[in-house]
Amino acid sequence: MCERGALRVLRGLVEITRDGHTNAIECPKFDGVERELAAFAQVIRHGGTHFNPPEEALCDLAVLHAMLESGRSGGAVSPRCDW
Repeated sequence: MCERGALRVLRGLVEITRDGHTNAIECPKFDGVERELAAFAQVIRHGGTHFNPPEEALCDLAVLHAMLESGRSGGAVSPRCDW
């Protein structure tokens, strides 16, 4: 929980709590990482090029960095990274 609220991600559900009110959003399947890895494996298996631009890789790294910093600081929200 931080001063502006909280975000909780569960399997199939995202809960956003703000000002004492919780909004639950159903998310039937989180399979983006699985699909990304499957596409990468297919490129390796059959040859070809993995077509994600470098900018997307930097965005992924920024998200990972923010999550790690948040965990290291006890759940504090990390400032936006403008790589």
